[in-house]
Amino acid sequence: VDTIVYIILEVLLGVLSIFGNALVCYVVLHSRTLRKKVMYMFVTSLAVADICVGAIAIPFAILTKLGLPRSSPFLCVSMLSFIMIPTQISIFNLMAISVERYLSIRHPRIHYNKLTVDKSLTVVVLTWIVSVVIGMLPLFGWNKISNPPGKQPIPVLKRFSIILQSRATNSTPTVIPSPKPSLDQCEFMQVMDFDYMFFNFAACVLPPLITSAILYFIIFVLAVMPKLNELSVKAAKKRSHNERHVRRVREMRAAVVLALIVLSFAICWMPIHILNTIHRFDPSRVIPAYVYNVAILLSHCNSTVNFFLYSWRLKAFRIHLHKRVLNKLKRND
Repeated sequence: VDTIVYIILEVLLGVLSIFGNALVCYVVLHSRTLRKKVMYMFVTSLAVADICVGAIAIPFAILTKLGLPRSSPFLCVSMLSFIMIPTQISIFNLMAISVERYLSIRHPRIHYNKLTVDKSLTVVVLTWIVSVVIGMLPLFGWNKISNPPGKQPIPVLKRFSIILQSRATNSTPTVIPSPKPSLDQCEFMQVMDFDYMFFNFAACVLPPLITSAILYFIIFVLAVMPKLNELSVKAAKKRSHNERHVRRVREMRAAVVLALIVLSFAICWMPIHILNTIHRFDPSRVIPAYVYNVAILLSHCNSTVNFFLYSWRLKAFRIHLHKRVLNKLKRND
């Protein structure tokens, strides 16, 4: 019964994630105004990563919950690696967005003159490449099947280095036999190396999250300081640079939304990472299966909330959503 409920909830989250984030991509790509904004380049990349969660990560999570595929270690590790990739893309995109927001508010000239859409596209491509490499490390050998306890870590890399050494000395490489790994069923806890999971959390998730939090804290401090200054001089000049003020308010509203997105990411993903860290340092501790299930579902919930935050708080996105989608639906009726 627990498994059936888990699968139903996962399917529901997958559908919501695909539908909501596909709408985000549609609205941005069909709006010339939004396409020209650097922030929305990262927002679109984040939406595509969340679509990957709904279309790839969630189906694979369901299969591994059922222990599938059986007797195919390569397919199993491949699936688990692909589950890791969208999360990494999301956190790197969130950090990129926080840097973009910081520059837009703290250094608007640099943001306007230096940070172009083409440069932001380059950053997006780099975040995807780095995320794929990090997510594919289990497939390169950093897993419990290829690397059981007591064996040298990442045997694939070790074999590769031996081949390179043999070529350098013009000698015949010593072939390291790789015993065929056996696998009764594909289960995350039995396959993933929790040294890798801790590395992923400590080196690839936590630093970008902390960086984003610090940048948004600075942004909000910068937002409060002018207000305090206005009170001290009683707004004598009634804002001579009204247009600049309006732009700053708009930038701040966007920063608030994106800070909420970072906060929702932390709330949704920290429980599963904390559980993985506990298992890494205290593997004898028994954690109930339902606790893991709830933590996994919560992490997948994160891919469904961004669309609602955009629609609720981003005025420009909301206007284009009405124009591109809702008005068309009304006309069709």
